[in-house]
Amino acid sequence: MDSNNSTAAATADCGAPPIVEQAKRQAQQMVEKTQQKAGEAMDQATTEIHTRLDNTKSAAATTLTDVAQVVRTGTDHIRQQPQPVASTIAEYAQSAADAVEQVAGYIRDTSTEQIVHETELFARRQPLVFLGSAFAVGFLAARFLKSSNPNGNGQSQWTSSGASDRLLPVPQTEGAASGWEERSRNDAAPAGV
Repeated sequence: MDSNNSTAAATADCGAPPIVEQAKRQAQQMVEKTQQKAGEAMDQATTEIHTRLDNTKSAAATTLTDVAQVVRTGTDHIRQQPQPVASTIAEYAQSAADAVEQVAGYIRDTSTEQIVHETELFARRQPLVFLGSAFAVGFLAARFLKSSNPNGNGQSQWTSSGASDRLLPVPQTEGAASGWEERSRNDAAPAGV
């Protein structure tokens, strides 16, 4: 009887390791499949991010080129002015247009990865300058967006015909086209405004 119990125990011991090994193999396969799927998702996300960054980079370069062209057009207008300081201002404006054009070319011709790498290096070397520059760019972008017309019709809602005129918010009345009305600074605003 003892020999039967010994044989059964030996069979049970020999049978257990293959089950454990099979479970380990299945767990390992599941881990590998999960890692593969995660890698594929990461590759897809990285490709999508690079595509969007490249599109944004291209749009930024185009916008900066357009800004440089507008500044150059303004420079031509300034040069036509008879004031003696006009030529000096025109030179500064031309230099600014050239600098904007150089930045546009850099953005257009440099890979996204290289721009990110160089930005990281600059931020590590000069953190205060980097943060100050980021603040200034953010501030200018906010001012630009704030001054943009939400209607998209190309006309600014902030116009003035003279130094004493300004646009003030007024309460909407039935049939009114907009909530803005031109008033002089000396005019009293309606009650509640």
